[in-house]
Formats: sequence, structure tokens, C-alpha cells
Amino acid sequence: MSYPTKYTRQYDFSSYQNTNPNRPLPATKVNADLNAVAQSTSEIVDFLKTSLRADGMLANGSVGFDQLSAVLAASLGDASALQEVLDQIAPDVAAAEAAATNAAASATDASNSSISASSSATSAGNSATAASGSASAAAISETNAAASATAAAASATALGNAIVGPGASADGELVLYNGVTGKSAKRLALGASQFALGVSGGSPIASLAPMVDAASAYSVDKTGATDCSSALQAAITALAAAGAIIYLAGTFNVGSAQITVPDNASVVCGRGTIIRRTAEPTYSSYSSSAGAMISLGNNVHWSGGKLDNNVVVAQSATSFTIAVTSSKVFNVGSGLSFTAGNFIRGYSRSNPANHFEGTVNSYSGTSLDVNVTFAVPGSPTATDWNFNFGAIWHSPMVMQNVSGCLVEGVWTTGNWYVGIICSAWNPSTGGSAVTTRITIKDCYAQSIQNRGFYLYGTCSDILFENCYVYGGNGTTDYCFNFNPANATGSANVQIRVKLIGCTAAFGGGHGFGIGDNCSYFTLGNCTANGTPTGFLIQQGNNGVASYNRLSNCIAHNCSNVGFLWAGALYGGASGCSAILCGYGFECTSQGGHAAQYISMTECEAVSSTFSGFYVTGSSIDISLQDIKALSNGTFGVAVDAGVTNTIVTGRVANNSSGTIFNSGTGTVSTNLVTV
Repeated sequence: MSYPTKYTRQYDFSSYQNTNPNRPLPATKVNADLNAVAQSTSEIVDFLKTSLRADGMLANGSVGFDQLSAVLAASLGDASALQEVLDQIAPDVAAAEAAATNAAASATDASNSSISASSSATSAGNSATAASGSASAAAISETNAAASATAAAASATALGNAIVGPGASADGELVLYNGVTGKSAKRLALGASQFALGVSGGSPIASLAPMVDAASAYSVDKTGATDCSSALQAAITALAAAGAIIYLAGTFNVGSAQITVPDNASVVCGRGTIIRRTAEPTYSSYSSSAGAMISLGNNVHWSGGKLDNNVVVAQSATSFTIAVTSSKVFNVGSGLSFTAGNFIRGYSRSNPANHFEGTVNSYSGTSLDVNVTFAVPGSPTATDWNFNFGAIWHSPMVMQNVSGCLVEGVWTTGNWYVGIICSAWNPSTGGSAVTTRITIKDCYAQSIQNRGFYLYGTCSDILFENCYVYGGNGTTDYCFNFNPANATGSANVQIRVKLIGCTAAFGGGHGFGIGDNCSYFTLGNCTANGTPTGFLIQQGNNGVASYNRLSNCIAHNCSNVGFLWAGALYGGASGCSAILCGYGFECTSQGGHAAQYISMTECEAVSSTFSGFYVTGSSIDISLQDIKALSNGTFGVAVDAGVTNTIVTGRVANNSSGTIFNSGTGTVSTNLVTV
């Protein structure tokens, strides 16, 4: 809307009246002028209506973000406005710091002069005049100190006014309008003590706006050159307490420390931000969640960042053909932190997929004796070994016995044994620990050693959305792994976990693994590619996985099996596809438990090496309904002896050994059509 038309007089009535004192004013001229006045007045009224209500207050929606002052825009989280304000107050900050330095120096001079005066007064060898002079000097220095302190306070006050202006309440809360404090702008926490800048024990600006650069505000080294863990922890703790959004930008070397993020904190990592572990914690730290690099509290929001680990505990050039053995001695460096019983992982530097695991038998001098309990298939030989500790909490980030967290956009990479982990362990005697209501989205795990994403112990109501695991062509053993791990008893359960749009690629074991006492999982639109087993739902650790369902998932190029139910109960799959796998879909027994009441509806197996659908072991009541088995290496459907009550319907075509192999009892396949 344009500005109102300014009124301009149309006719000189005074001149007309002087010339024609006895004649009336010309009506047409009067009307023209009155019309001009009316037009201008009307436009002014319409213009005011765009910004004012009838009660005289500002009209709703009349003030936009670009009309706010830089201070107010900064308090609402505008990064460019925040920088503008910081640039404006930089001279005041420098002046306050200089004044504080001068005050401290003058106070030191005063103290020294006082000591000198006292010494002069009490010393018999010094004259009274000298004592008097020193006392005078002390008085002068004290006066200077007071003046410098006054100057520091004045600079601090100016700094405060530069940030919040005169429209601030006594406690530093921004005043938005007519003396009403702006709760929606959040507290600025700019009390007078925070502006003392060291004069009275105050700290630098902690939270100018909802988002604060932690490195700049707290002098945290962001180059990665030195261990900054203590400074970074102090910054995160202080900013979280102030209610600020914690902004991290740069490379942060945290050594072997754990960074703890308090309850209700928000952390945002800028593009390219790296948080890196550069030293190995003691092995004992991995016996609890204290071994993780970052630990999140309740209701924490963490966004972005690359979580890296470049630590190698030991190296060896000893030749070893990978195989299970009770004793293999490697020549390593001396003075290392190995002790008997440590669980370790060895892997080839040139090809980390060639790896083994086991426990330390002994370490003495430069000899490391290992009991190898796991060996990667294929018996590869290498002479370029790296060694790292293997442990559940050897992890970049842990959520331990917490709730309400959101983790998004995080990239984990490097020598981690486990990626992002949610855990809450209860002993076999019972307990109430649980990690719940967690969302992990748009996260990427790259070549993590054992598990890309891991749920351990008791967890519930967890969402994984659009997460991706790249297994490094066999480096990662299990891409997504969900395992209450009840070695004895059944105190831990995992329920109501959902995965949407997640991908597991090129791991060494399974893409998605759902283990003992896991129930009510739903996986939708997920993909396993190039992992030996794509989707695994299994009995294990004295527990049975039950009521878990997959929909519209794809297993591609999985050399063993695309979808496997091993000793699982209830649940199944719908609309899923297995393409170029060993077996497409398989139900079997495990741990003395039969796969039972598993249904596969509208699923398809195409170009499997063996059978498209395979029911074996002592499986009971398996339903294969409206399936498609096309161009598989042996049978479209195979039902082994020992299997009971299988129902098969659907279409099969071009399977090398035929439509169906059936040695089961009670198999019904009358509606299986060959096309």
C-alpha cells in the first residue's frame, strides 16, 4: 500500500476575496479543495487501519520479523542479527576487559605499596619519610584501583545497555512493549554479575540469544589441536543451565573424556563440525555407559556433527591367517594398556573387513597372546593389524536410561566398536531401568566395527527414520541390531520399536536383526543390500522375538537369505521382496523353539540362488499367502520334513527344480498356481 496523498491547496481564496469582496466564493473551487481534503483524509484513515486497531494498539500481523531491532531479532534466534549485535558491542567488551585488567593491576600495585608502607614503618633502618611516601603511594594506587573498577563497571553497564537496551527489566529480561516482559523471547540471562567480566567473579556472556556459539563464548579450542574436553563440558553445562541452544562449529578434540549433555539441552552442530576421540579410555570404563564419547540426558535434542574416533590401541606386523584358536601371539609395542581378560578386535588396516575378536590371555613386554573366539569367514591372511578394545559402550553416543531425546543428522565414523546406542540394563533379578521415547532420524553410520545402531537392554517406543548404515564391505558385523541380551533370566525387553525408510548396506552379518524378547517391532520401507542376511527375527539368549512385522521391505543381493524367522513367534511380512538372495524367505527353528504362526502375504522372491520360500526345522502353522516365486535356482517353495500345517497360495514361474518341494505334514498348496 502506498503512502496517503498529501493535501495541496487548489485555489487562492484570499486573493479572490480581496478582489471580489461582495461576491461569494466560487462554488466549483470550494468543492475541488474540499474534495482534495476528503481524499487525503480518507487515505490517511485507510493507511492507519493497516497498522492500528480501533483501540489504538498495533494491528495483529502488522509487525514483521524484518522490522524488529537487531537485539530483538537476535533474541529470537536470528544468526545474522546476533552477529550484528556482537559486532556492535565488541568495543564495549574490549573496554570492559581492559578496565578489569587495569583494576586488577592497580589493586596489585595497591597491595604491594601497602606492604612496602608497612615494612617501612616497622623497619628501624628506613626513615619515616620513606614510610610516609610509600603510604601515600599506596593511597594513590588504591584510588586508581577504585577508579579502574568504576570504569569497568561503567563499561559493563554500557555493554548491558548495548545488548538489551534501556527497555530491560532489572533481572535482564527483555521488555517487548509497554513494560511487559517478553516470555516468548526467552530469558536472556544478562544479569549485572555476568557483565563483570572477572571484576567480581562474573563470567563472560553466557546466553545472548537462544543459540550461542560455545567455542566463541567460552574460549573452547575448535581447531582440534588440543584436548578441549574440560572447556567444552563447562560451556555445554553453563549454556544448558542458561536455557540457550548450544551451537558447536569447528573440530573438537575431546581426548578420552565423556561429554555429558544435561537434561533438556539442545545442541546444534554447524556444517563440517567434528567431535573426535583421540585417546583411549581405560578398559574398565567400557563396563558402563561411561565409555561412550557423548552421553545424552533426558529430553535432549542433538542435531548434526561428525563423531569420529582415530584411536588405535596397538599395531602388529605378525602374520596371521584368521581362524579360531585358543592362543595366537602378536608382536606389539611395549607399555600398552592390555590386561588379561580384555576383549579386543583385530583388523587389517588395508581391509578392515578382515577381522577377528577374542580375549587377551596375557600381555608381557611386546607379546600379546590372544584367545581368538571369532574369525571372519574365508581365512584371510594379513600382516598389518590394528587392535582396539571391543565393548558395548565403545560408542560415539549413548542414551542410557533416559527418555524424550531427538538425535538427527549425525554421522558416526572411525574406530568405534558400536555406533549410536540406546541402553538400559536390568540384572536377571529385575529392575526398572528403561530408555524410551527416543527418535533417531537422518543419521549415518559408516564402517562401524560391530553394530551400526544398537538397542541394548530394556528399550521402548524408539523410532528410527531414514537412517543409513554403510558396512564397509563387511567391516560392520551387524548394521541395525536390537538385542535385550538376556544371557540369564529375562529381565530386559524391547517393545514398540519402529523403523521407517532405513537402509543397511554391505555389512558382514545381518542388515536388520531383532533378537530375544523383542516384540511389536514394525519395519516399513526398509532395504537391506549386500548383507549376508537381510532381515533376521530370531530367538536368542533365552528369549523369543514375537509379534514383529515387516511391510514393503526389500532384501537385495543377500547371499544367505533375504528374510529369516528363526525360532520366532507370530508376526510376519507383507508386500516384501527378496531379489538375488540365497534363499528369499525362510522360517526355521532355533534354540529349541519352532518358528510358529508366521505369515508372509503378497511377498515375492525373485532369482534366488536356492528356493524362493523355504520352510524348515520344526516350523508350525506358517502361511505363505498370495506369494510370487519367480526364476529361483531350485524350487519356488520348499517345505521340509518336520514342518507342520503350512498353507501356500499364489503364483510361481520359471523355477529351476519345479513349483514346490513338499515333505511336510499337513501342507495345503491347492491354490498355488504355476504360470
